[in-house]
Amino acid sequence: MTLEKCSPNTRGVHHTGRGTNMSGTTAKVDVLVRQARERGILTIGVGDLGNEIGFGNIRETVERYIPLVCRCGCGGSGAAATETDYLVVASSSNRGGYGVEAALAALLGDVSLVHSGEMDKQMILAARDHGAIDSFTVAPTATDGHGVDMHYSACLVELLRQIVQSRDVEFGMYAARS
Repeated sequence: MTLEKCSPNTRGVHHTGRGTNMSGTTAKVDVLVRQARERGILTIGVGDLGNEIGFGNIRETVERYIPLVCRCGCGGSGAAATETDYLVVASSSNRGGYGVEAALAALLGDVSLVHSGEMDKQMILAARDHGAIDSFTVAPTATDGHGVDMHYSACLVELLRQIVQSRDVEFGMYAARS
């Protein structure tokens, strides 16, 4: 599974969400994804804008509806070309990843697979304290990478934990009647 990993466009250029060329500074994870698919290994791409791995599945739609304008002069769009077996589209890649995490925990019946809201806050603070820059605030802030306060993210994680946990709770009004 890739999360928020940039894909090259059809011309081989990796673009940021703002359309600048980031080919020289990004890991070429798309190569691993293509090799995994060739070997029959399941691939999942999680993204939020259209330039991430997996959006190649719906590249034409991204090009039509999301204004990922190339600003580097390659003549292509910012839309991803790399396909995956499954694509998870979310309002932020992190939130999409949280959804995958919760779905796997529910399928396996193990709520401990969903990290806690407190752990989420600790990860955000550790990233901030080590100089990670939020792409929306363009500063090392206690936000989720999309300018949203870390407390929102922590609440979402806790809500997902509760949903997974409640899967084993029997609600009287939904119980089968004999």
